[in-house]
Amino acid sequence: VSLRGQEMEFFVMDDDDGGDASQPSPADGGNSYLGCAAIKLAPLFLANPQPLEASLDLRDPRGVANGTLRVKISWEHPHLQERKAAMLAAAAPAAPPSPPKTAVKEPEAASAATAPAPAA
Repeated sequence: VSLRGQEMEFFVMDDDDGGDASQPSPADGGNSYLGCAAIKLAPLFLANPQPLEASLDLRDPRGVANGTLRVKISWEHPHLQERKAAMLAAAAPAAPPSPPKTAVKEPEAASAATAPAPAA
């Protein structure tokens, strides 16, 4: 699964509201769930990725704005394999055309000598 086309979702909870954090779903009446926000990860996969910084609207289960979430996402170790492959491909000289191959005919095997037929 490629992360290029994915989003990272953030679910924000309030642990100090006295609700049961193990049951955060708003469907069961818990009010510790404040909302969620999402950000697309595609910019992290550019040829020269920069840290991804954004202020995201935090939306409650009804879709109502419930605050702002500021995030900064960056690679600790950028995708070295993809970058290295791209750099090698760009730096490699074009391969010269290979000389035409000539067909070599194999000599045919000599037929086995037959012994003279026995006299009758």
